[in-house]
Amino acid sequence: MITPTSPERRVFFFESGVTVHRDTVTYRMYRDIVCLARPSEGSRKTSSSVSSEDLVGCPVCEHFELQFGPSPIPRSLIWIDFTVIFVTGAAGQLGTALCSKLADACVGLSRDQLDLSDCAAIAALVESERPKVIINCAAYTAVDLAEDDPASCRQINADAVAALAKSATKVGALLVQISTDYVFGGSTIADGPNHEDSPLEAQGVYAQTKLAGEQHAQTCPDHLVVRTCGIYGHLPQPKNFVETMLRIGVDREELSVVDDQHCNPTSASTIADAVIALIDAKARGVFHVAASPPTTWCQFAREIFKQSDMVTRVVPITTEQFGAKAARPRHSVLDTSKYTRVTGKSLPTIADDLAIYLATRA
Repeated sequence: MITPTSPERRVFFFESGVTVHRDTVTYRMYRDIVCLARPSEGSRKTSSSVSSEDLVGCPVCEHFELQFGPSPIPRSLIWIDFTVIFVTGAAGQLGTALCSKLADACVGLSRDQLDLSDCAAIAALVESERPKVIINCAAYTAVDLAEDDPASCRQINADAVAALAKSATKVGALLVQISTDYVFGGSTIADGPNHEDSPLEAQGVYAQTKLAGEQHAQTCPDHLVVRTCGIYGHLPQPKNFVETMLRIGVDREELSVVDDQHCNPTSASTIADAVIALIDAKARGVFHVAASPPTTWCQFAREIFKQSDMVTRVVPITTEQFGAKAARPRHSVLDTSKYTRVTGKSLPTIADDLAIYLATRA
């Protein structure tokens, strides 16, 4: 449980509508939120009140003498909100990137802090801490294993989202659901990239449960669904396509990689920046976030080796030749023009995105 001594929480609100540190980077997403605190005798828990000692080193201190009426705001009216942004799946690639970028503005929840298989625990935490935003990065992503364990996959990818949506609705929070290009299953590229309203064709347990998760998220009046593709990010022991290619390529002169699945692999850092930009723009609904232009896994592998100065030869094969247990979409390319239109920001090329990732590897 988050407590008043949690060092992560540094978001302050004052009664009477006084706005402080409204333009700082950390709180840029909440520059329009004011006047949420209550006096020490109000309905908030007294354990949440902040003493003068608690304010040492806090960015609000320099603004402490702001005037309300004829006198400064007394310290007794300062309250600290411990529950601004929840990031579930905080130990994963995207969750890690988001927590790093949001810093003090979020509370990262890994499996140890919140068991998403326990819907009662989800409700208890959300409804007691009342976050303003919930970014759900948690997911069951073992695509092939999901075929043998559909119940576990559905619990995390669908049922947990339903519980989050229900609780987010109760507390008036924005629910941001991270989804996947796998909800598209097109077998042809003739019609171009998939837009947010393109026909859906989820194939396999993983894709179907992620689609169900989208649908559950959309039951929350205040929701944002972000579809992305081929996430790769920094972790102590990362398991993603880029790291797999680098690890295997060191000892192999030749690798066979699927060349008939068209996609947009994207770094966790880029996706995290885009999610923050969408929230900051007050975007709602479904959005696609991915690097460009489209590629295939075979072509992407070649780019990885090229940028890493490795001579491993990549041989193209078909999906059938690879023989994965679960179905994969042949054409899950995401069109991101809506994102650019709403946020005014562009997304990187696949090559540039990869270059930054490789340059910042531990």
